[in-house]
Order: sequence, then structure tokens, then C-alpha cells
Amino acid sequence: MTTRFLPKKDHDEAAAMAWVNTALALAENQPDPTLRALLRAFMRNARALVELHMRNPQAALDLVTEAMAITDAECGPDEQLLHRSVLLYNRAQVLAANGDYEGSACEGHGRSGGGAG
Repeated sequence: MTTRFLPKKDHDEAAAMAWVNTALALAENQPDPTLRALLRAFMRNARALVELHMRNPQAALDLVTEAMAITDAECGPDEQLLHRSVLLYNRAQVLAANGDYEGSACEGHGRSGGGAG
């Protein structure tokens, strides 16, 4: 990973963005619809991390929100609960990075509300 596990001075966001964009393109062509939905969602989640490291918190929020919408549209309400919880947590983190602390607190408790999105 070129952003998450390295010291900040060793981050290479351009390389990370290239890798995640390749992964997004591959996800779109996954033949299994359920796996395609999960990959599409989580590659957007990965790109959101890169955007956050590149100091683009609104782009990160848009990507995590889109990932949640993909998961909601493609999976039943009782499916992929662990993955949904990860997306909720990450959206709360991005809301906090955007200065929406109330929205972040609501997301962190699994409730919708507050802030952008």
C-alpha cells in the first residue's frame, strides 16, 4: 500500500491513485454481480482514502457515499453487514475531516443524519 501503512514522508499518492484507478476499472468488469458490487464499492472506499491523503475531503466523502449507495442498491438489507459497518465508520471519519462533527457522531453510531450526504 502506498499511503496507509507507510510513514507520511514515504506516501506516494500519485502511485496509489494509479493503482486504485486500475482496481476500479477491473472491478467494473467482474462477472459475478455480487462480487462486482462489493469491489466497485470498496475500490471507491480505497480511492476515498487516497483523496483524503491528498487533502480532498469532499471528494473522499462523495466516494464513500457512492460506495454506500452501490452496496445499498446491490445487496439486500441483511447482507454484507460487516462491509456496511466499515463504510459507515469510514464515512464518519471523512465527515469529521470535513469538520462535520455532529454528522460524524451520528454516522459513528449507525444513524443517518447530519452533514453532507
